[in-house]
Amino acid sequence: MRVPLTNMYGEKMIQYVRCTGEKSWYRQPARRDWVWVKVSKQWEDQVPPYGVLRGCLPYRLLKLFKLTADGGPIWCAFVQTTTPAAGGMPERVSRMVKVTKHMTGSGYAVISGDIISGAAHLIPEEPDCSEILNKAWMVNSHIDLATWNEVY
Repeated sequence: MRVPLTNMYGEKMIQYVRCTGEKSWYRQPARRDWVWVKVSKQWEDQVPPYGVLRGCLPYRLLKLFKLTADGGPIWCAFVQTTTPAAGGMPERVSRMVKVTKHMTGSGYAVISGDIISGAAHLIPEEPDCSEILNKAWMVNSHIDLATWNEVY
């Protein structure tokens, strides 16, 4: 999926996020990228929700699909949602924000591709190769300049 964005220099660019469903990715396990999703708008004179995440949360792409309507194609995604720990404030030592799986409700959603704002990089708190047991991740704001500039 192509995600248009503006880099830190104000230049327009395209970032690619991928989801292969159950299919392998170049002889590796299936690819299910993490993406930034705008879940809340910030209004003037309002403190943005989720602390330094400013109304965005990282979600994991599980399936991408296209719906066709009168106006043309609409990209949608089935995602695994996350909840920010500590209100979205960075942890003292790592200076990274921790997010967790939803402990109540389904923890999954179908979203419009329009609210995906780019790729995210998350580090599992306790790495599990099968990805089934992972319950918490650290948002790696140190690897990507765009993310670094958004968070700090």
